[in-house]
Amino acid sequence: MNSKRAVQVGDIFATPLPMNKYGAVKVVNIIDRSYLLGITSYIDKQIPTIDSEKIHQALITELIIGDAKKPLYKWVDGRIPKELIFIGNTSLTTEEQGIESNIYGGN
Repeated sequence: MNSKRAVQVGDIFATPLPMNKYGAVKVVNIIDRSYLLGITSYIDKQIPTIDSEKIHQALITELIIGDAKKPLYKWVDGRIPKELIFIGNTSLTTEEQGIESNIYGGN
């Protein structure tokens, strides 16, 4: 992370991906030193800006069994990885505010 500020709910970070591309994640919840990250649908060769449309859209996964589609969220323990690049902070959407992720895998 390229700043010394404390991580807050609503923070958006760019993340390096393979093949010289970038993705983005959004901090949706913080419990102690664990962060619930929402994976966004942003994938591009450019680092996103706070105005990039797809950083405001959750990546939707499709389950193999059934027709269920759901946004992708992941818990991360400890510090936010240093390779993440702070982009900015936005308010949580109504949908994000209602997320109750009790699927906690740690680490």
